[in-house]
Amino acid sequence: MKHLLLNLFLFASLLSSAQSTSQKDSAIQITRVKISVTATGYSASTLVEIELLNPNSKVLDGEINFSLAEGQLINKFQLDINGHMRNGVVIEKQQARIAYENVVRRKVDPGLLEMTAANQYRVRVYPVPANGKRLISFTVQQLLHFRGNQADYIFPLQFSSPVKNLTAEIAVQGEELPFTTTGLLEGQWFTAGNKKQLIFHSQTIPKNGWLLFSIPLNTPLTLCRLDNECEPAFLARIKLDTLAVSRKTPSTVTVFWDVSASAMKRNLQKELDFLEAYLQSADPQSLTLITFAIDVVREQKFTTPAKKIAAIKQFLTAQKADGGTRLNALNCNNYPADEYMLFSDGQNTFGEGTVHMNNKPLFAIQSAVGANTSLMKELAGNTGGKLVDLSLQNVTDAIAGLQQPLWKPVFTDQQTELFDLQVMESGQSFLVNGVNKQNADSLVLAFAYGGVVKQVVLHLKNIACYTDRETNANTVLNWQQTTKSIANSDSLQTKAIEQSIVTATTSLIVLDAVEDYYQYGIAPPAELLEEFRKRYPLLPHKKEEKQKEKELLVYNKLKQSVDEYNEKMNWWNPGLKALHIPLPTENAKS
Repeated sequence: MKHLLLNLFLFASLLSSAQSTSQKDSAIQITRVKISVTATGYSASTLVEIELLNPNSKVLDGEINFSLAEGQLINKFQLDINGHMRNGVVIEKQQARIAYENVVRRKVDPGLLEMTAANQYRVRVYPVPANGKRLISFTVQQLLHFRGNQADYIFPLQFSSPVKNLTAEIAVQGEELPFTTTGLLEGQWFTAGNKKQLIFHSQTIPKNGWLLFSIPLNTPLTLCRLDNECEPAFLARIKLDTLAVSRKTPSTVTVFWDVSASAMKRNLQKELDFLEAYLQSADPQSLTLITFAIDVVREQKFTTPAKKIAAIKQFLTAQKADGGTRLNALNCNNYPADEYMLFSDGQNTFGEGTVHMNNKPLFAIQSAVGANTSLMKELAGNTGGKLVDLSLQNVTDAIAGLQQPLWKPVFTDQQTELFDLQVMESGQSFLVNGVNKQNADSLVLAFAYGGVVKQVVLHLKNIACYTDRETNANTVLNWQQTTKSIANSDSLQTKAIEQSIVTATTSLIVLDAVEDYYQYGIAPPAELLEEFRKRYPLLPHKKEEKQKEKELLVYNKLKQSVDEYNEKMNWWNPGLKALHIPLPTENAKS
């Protein structure tokens, strides 16, 4: 069967090439983007509304790709159907793809939003009418990034098609007046009031633009009660001392420099500036440069590298960006050094996403929006090194950050259990979420670095109540805690569906007709539930019915391939008999 499918795909591809013409369809265009932000001093919710235009004279299956920053989650997706925005539902990724492809073949309205790689997403919409438009929207939840005495809102505008018209409407709750310093909003001002507001319009959007604003933080600790009904849940932001730590100057340094195709998405100039500043600061005796993609590409050694910056930059910029990334091609034991630096986006495409380490620290440096920050942070953290995110800070701050202590929470098991504690690192601060189930007066938390322990006291009585209905800080915190506590992929997928989160194994799908939801075993959105229950009183739930659903998914996937094969063969030889794939029930009877 596998050989049959392979032959079908190969033959269909050849025929497809034979039918191709020199006239290619123009890409789907993004004619308008509206971004509505609601933020507090802790978190933000961002609604992104996009108008798609098909500039061609025939119907197209529309597709756009975009990037998000690390820690941003998509939990809502909508598609316009008959003038109404229909909500999507989260289901298993493969099931969503099969349903989408099969519904497209019937030329009715499906929409699909899926993750293609870490922090990389794709939206597919059908149909986008000839010379016509479609509307989509999705909602992103995020915690703010805490840096120094401010909380930063960061949203990348990195779409596969240029954005021709952008509107941003921002509302911030709280007493402090937000400010802008860089990005598209530079020079814009917030109005004062109960909600600090800013409205921004632009028709010239740079390819890698950012929306960025900051909220001043006047104290190292903020604490509030966190619940829609003001239950005893709480959220604390804790900023610890940022005293410089004495770090041994490395004598030898090895740099791993990613030259795969995705290097073109990185800010290479900023990475080179960081490397120059690092070498001038550390002044090692020798530097080994290793460029790599699928395998190690080139190796070059420099003595007194701080004096040979021009030659180092020339060597690195001469490398051609091509191919995939295989991090486990790197073995630190082959290149002995006191410190290692990995310049990459962490988007590992082959093999395991690991580097063969020794007992020396590795610093992971990234500059691309949509980098696999979790993996880069893990690689560095396992060695006592650090993640350096150049997409969020300038080179001067990044170099200074190498001297800052890496504080780690050391909560007791009793504290974690009694208060349901969840902790998340965000920039230079920690966010701690919990529930005061015992109605305690206070909670003492400890953080450690080396042999130093810092204690922070949270006074839990008479704290202000903060309504989280619009920004959903708990959405992000709960998902972060879920990913930490659950290792099993199937269990994690189940939790993602329960919490309505798009992940590597779950997607958001919109279908047109109630019968489509029933056919593919998908629970419909709330607006279709009443009609769905009238027509189909119960979803299949028995074991044998579940097995039939799995068999149907396999059948639909196979049938799609065979249908494509038959279509191509009919074009090639109209008299040829079409292949027929029997339904699972037909197989059972025969």
